[in-house]
Amino acid sequence: MAAVCDAVFSDVRGAPTVLVIEDLHWVDAASIEVLRFLVRRLEAMPCAIVVTYRDDDIGPHHSARPLLGDFAALDHLTTLGLSPLSVDGVGELLGDAALDARRVARDHRREPVLRRGGRQGAGPAVASDRARRGAGPDVRPASR
Repeated sequence: MAAVCDAVFSDVRGAPTVLVIEDLHWVDAASIEVLRFLVRRLEAMPCAIVVTYRDDDIGPHHSARPLLGDFAALDHLTTLGLSPLSVDGVGELLGDAALDARRVARDHRREPVLRRGGRQGAGPAVASDRARRGAGPDVRPASR
């Protein structure tokens, strides 16, 4: 593991880098350890690390918990909590698609993947996908 951490650190500190980790809640424990190694050395390298995760998918025994603890303890890190899209936000993403934004948002609130911190709403990916695919069996066209 030390060799992997050293190799990644060597590569990242050599040039300005943006490292994006999408869906941290699915990352394995070894990758978490590499990320912890890097996060603790961020001030020593020209690197920004962007991490996304669903906080309700990371329980108390999840392997990412120590990394989230590092995020909270290190002064040079910033954590942003994002809310689900509102009905207006869904409507904006749907654009000219003949779909009812209120129904798209409501239908997708039932999916656990879209819940965050007790609040529910449609996510951007769901709304965009729905606009591309058009109305499915559970979404009716908007009445205009």
